[in-house]
Amino acid sequence: MTGVWENACQQCYGSNLRVPRWHRNPPEPRALLTTLTRSCVSQGVEESKTSCIVLALPVAVTQDIASWKLDLIQEAEEVGVKNYCRWDLIDAVQEDTAIRYSFQQVGDDMFFTAYNEAASRLGVTSCYFKTWIRGENKDMAKKGEMVVIATIDGDRYQNYNKWKEQTMRRNKTFQLMPKNGYDGSVVFEVLPAIGLPGRATVDWHRA
Repeated sequence: MTGVWENACQQCYGSNLRVPRWHRNPPEPRALLTTLTRSCVSQGVEESKTSCIVLALPVAVTQDIASWKLDLIQEAEEVGVKNYCRWDLIDAVQEDTAIRYSFQQVGDDMFFTAYNEAASRLGVTSCYFKTWIRGENKDMAKKGEMVVIATIDGDRYQNYNKWKEQTMRRNKTFQLMPKNGYDGSVVFEVLPAIGLPGRATVDWHRA
C-alpha cells in the first residue's frame, strides 16, 4: 500500500504547495506521514507554551533575497524601457515597501515567498522568490544564523489565536494533519519594510 501512503503525504501539503525536495519520493512514506504529524503537534504545543510566533529567515536566505532584489531591479528597468513605462513605475521596484513576505508552515518546514508588487505591475516574470526552508530554526537561532522578520506576541497573538480557533471551527473538511497553525493552512503576510527590526507589520489568512 505504498502508493496510498505517498498520496497521503502529498495531501498534507494541500493543492497550493509543492512537496519540498527532501520529502519527495520518500522510501518509507508511512514513516514520513508520522513525522509530519508529530512535528505539527509539537510545534503547536511549543507555540501554546510561549504564546508567541517568531517569523525568521536563515541568513543564507536573506542573502539570496538581496541578490534577487538586485536582479529584479535590473530586469524591471529592461522591461520598463522596452515597454515605454513611466520611470516612476520602474523606480517603484526599488522601494522596500513594494515587497511582501509570506510564511507558510508545514510541520517543522516552512514555505517562504517574497513578492514585489511593483515589478508584477510591470510584467516582470521574476517578481516572485520562493523557497522551502528546513526545520532547523531553533539550532540556527542559537548560533545567530537566523534573522527575525516579525514577532507575533501579546495582544496580537491573542487576536491571532482567536481567529485561528474560529476559522478551524468553521472548517469541517477532513484532513490528515492536526488542525493548527502548522498544518499548512495558515499564511502569514509580512511587510518587512514597515515596523521596527524584528517587529514588521504582519497579517494572516487561510491558504
